[in-house]
Amino acid sequence: VRLVGVMYFFSFLTARVQLPALLGPEETTRRPGGGGLMSAAAYTATVRAGAGPWHAKFAAHPTVLSWLPPAPLPSSWSVLCACSFAGLALSAAVAAGLRSFVALALLWLLNISVVTVAERTSTFYAYGWESQILETGFLACFLCDLPHLFYFRRGWGIRWTGLRGLFADAPTAADEKVPRRLPALWLLRWLMFRITIGAGLIKIRGSSCWTKKTCLHYHFETQPMPSPLSFAFHFLPKDILSAAVWMDLTVQLYLSWMVLVPGWGRVGRNLRRIG
Repeated sequence: VRLVGVMYFFSFLTARVQLPALLGPEETTRRPGGGGLMSAAAYTATVRAGAGPWHAKFAAHPTVLSWLPPAPLPSSWSVLCACSFAGLALSAAVAAGLRSFVALALLWLLNISVVTVAERTSTFYAYGWESQILETGFLACFLCDLPHLFYFRRGWGIRWTGLRGLFADAPTAADEKVPRRLPALWLLRWLMFRITIGAGLIKIRGSSCWTKKTCLHYHFETQPMPSPLSFAFHFLPKDILSAAVWMDLTVQLYLSWMVLVPGWGRVGRNLRRIG
């Protein structure tokens, strides 16, 4: 759960740093036409002017902006900035140890609010990583205790406790059945498998250089954002670069299946770790 907090932190940090230049604030007298390369002002105005019940508006436009009135205040841009700042603070708390279903649910709501506006008004959020973050964050909610008023006792019966698990996981009572989180864990493993094997399949389907093992022969001199070591990697022997392609495809197309190995024995756990 802490790593999910770290993931959210960098997602909100990226939004706070990049979105002013990408989407920009609304049009003002000092900024005619709005700001940003692909302004979101027209879309946010349409979302706020929509009619209907709150759940229908959110289903059509999953962002907190759909719950705001069409009045000019508060401005849509200030709401998006507030979502980013709140997401940064809350994700930092989760990364520091806060384990709460409500906190993770709020992080998901804040993140989808920003991602929806960015995806529907520009191409900058259309690479798939944002949807994967949202899916990971949604599943991670169920790694925490759900808010509850009672728990199931070992054997038979229930015991009322009052509201627990709202802002933090409740301590397990002596006669309480341990809550099962296996569905969430297996769905997260299924997500990891889909991402990894999808990356391998799109490579061998997209270009023959992957099957010929020649992609890295020129990748390092053509990549959009080269690393400081790309220059040195480009001049490695061709056999080493071809072997690196083979290793990459082996991990993505074959070893990724080990994530789905069932069983709780030592062999099953080790195979899942390798995957």
